[in-house]
Amino acid sequence: ITKFQKLYKFKPCNENLKQLEFNQQYLKDMESIKVEVEKRIKKSNQALIRGKYAERKAQKYYKERGFKIEDVSEYGSGCDFIASRWNTLENNEEKRYVEVKSTSHNDKKTVSLSRLQIEASVNRTKLGYKYDIFILKNVQISENNMPHDGEIHLINNYDAKIKFTE
Repeated sequence: ITKFQKLYKFKPCNENLKQLEFNQQYLKDMESIKVEVEKRIKKSNQALIRGKYAERKAQKYYKERGFKIEDVSEYGSGCDFIASRWNTLENNEEKRYVEVKSTSHNDKKTVSLSRLQIEASVNRTKLGYKYDIFILKNVQISENNMPHDGEIHLINNYDAKIKFTE
């Protein structure tokens, strides 16, 4: 029997209707999953955009204060960049390890640090360096995905002072 003959001879029955109902429900379920995934992707993309914007703002902040910037965000160093400058009063190099965080106007008013970031703060502080947390709060994202605004909150010389069990 050819495909056309099967189609021509097709007669609806309860079994066909059940399969049709199942398929319709499946399509509805898949559409709702698709919508949820698209929302999460958009939120994730906005978080990345907000984070990069906050890093640029933080680097600009330190540069305006005479620091040179070394981006170490790709190296798993526990911070986003190292800001360094010569301190003429103490006659030595001042190094600040800087972790950058950002929030949107919808976010909770908290930021979190990873275990790696906390350990980096503890280790750098033990060596006499400074670990700063630069927070850019309430970053807005425009319709064309351009970040703007944000309030700077800076925690200088952060030191978690905790011990981890092995």
